Amino acid sequence: MHLRLSFALVFMLLLACAPAQAQEPQTMPAQKKVLCVDCPGAIVVKDNGAQAARLIDAPEGVKLIEEPGIIVWTPTAGQAGQHVIKVGINQGEGERIRQYDILVKPLERVLFVFAHSDDEFPIFSKLIHFVRTGKDVRCIWLVNKEGRHLESQEAMDKIGLPAEKLFKAGQELATVESLKLASDSVLALLEEFRPDQVYMPQYECGHNQHDMAHFCALDAALRHGFEGQLYEFGLYNFHGGGPNLFSLIPAAMPSIRFTQDQQTVKLIESLIPIYKSQKAVTSYFNLALTPQQRCNTFYRPVAKWDFTRRPHTGMLWYELRANTRNDVFDKVAALTQDYLQAYPRSQDLVGMLEQDRPPNQLEICRPLVLIDPASVVQPAQE
Repeated sequence: MHLRLSFALVFMLLLACAPAQAQEPQTMPAQKKVLCVDCPGAIVVKDNGAQAARLIDAPEGVKLIEEPGIIVWTPTAGQAGQHVIKVGINQGEGERIRQYDILVKPLERVLFVFAHSDDEFPIFSKLIHFVRTGKDVRCIWLVNKEGRHLESQEAMDKIGLPAEKLFKAGQELATVESLKLASDSVLALLEEFRPDQVYMPQYECGHNQHDMAHFCALDAALRHGFEGQLYEFGLYNFHGGGPNLFSLIPAAMPSIRFTQDQQTVKLIESLIPIYKSQKAVTSYFNLALTPQQRCNTFYRPVAKWDFTRRPHTGMLWYELRANTRNDVFDKVAALTQDYLQAYPRSQDLVGMLEQDRPPNQLEICRPLVLIDPASVVQPAQE
């Protein structure tokens, strides 16, 4: 009897001292993404609250930026085809494997979403480059009066983009139903045109209609299940306590610099007088933009903005335009929440947000500028 007890005790001690068998990491369902050849792209890989991320398997050229938790890749022509990227995500309760099934393809179709006619100026150089290089380009303006749309038509005709590729929704983005109609208009283009990339204004609290155009474009992309890259560009904001024209505010996504030649700069400058209804605004472009700003266009993969929060600290441009009826942050924040209550999303529109991270982390990717390989003027030629 005592011998049996002794064996039992020894066996229990051995079990207690044996190292625990490592659990296999949980593999999450693969996410499908589309990236285009020679186009810088970035994907957020960290869940909200994730402590660490590590790159497990990836094609050549893929980089993981641990903080804020994004992968960055500019695929080359030789990498066209299917690829897999695996990232380990640790939230303190063991590691999970996140897999991305990436299709790399040549860029063929591009959609630009604007609020007003003349909002195209910050991204005109890219738009012109796409037209010149034979890409199929579509543009849609979500807020427009007929006169302003005709101005954009004239400018687009001058750069070689015909009227049949230009669309307008014609809504004042100030009610839940107007947002729905605008989102539906973008969704229809996504379904019919099937773009590889979409460009939109950033959320920056410069003008409520610019912010709502961003919201509607993003909402349409989520409803569509868009797998390509979404990009954003700046119009004007008051980040840092001063006016910033065509500038990106800090966010946990790297900026991309596209450098154009002087011929394109002069072409864009020649388009300014066409926008007669906006002369009070466009006349400042020649005065306010430095030669460096005229040559370089900055854009980036869309950051995950929280529309219920101010996009940057300090004064907003909204507060400079306080006498404008709808340029009030509380109104815009309430409108987006009313919309999401009326039309709930299964996908995240507000979640895993850059603003949920400590404020100092918002600056992490600010110095990180990726060079657009399609730049007409390469850095060494500047």
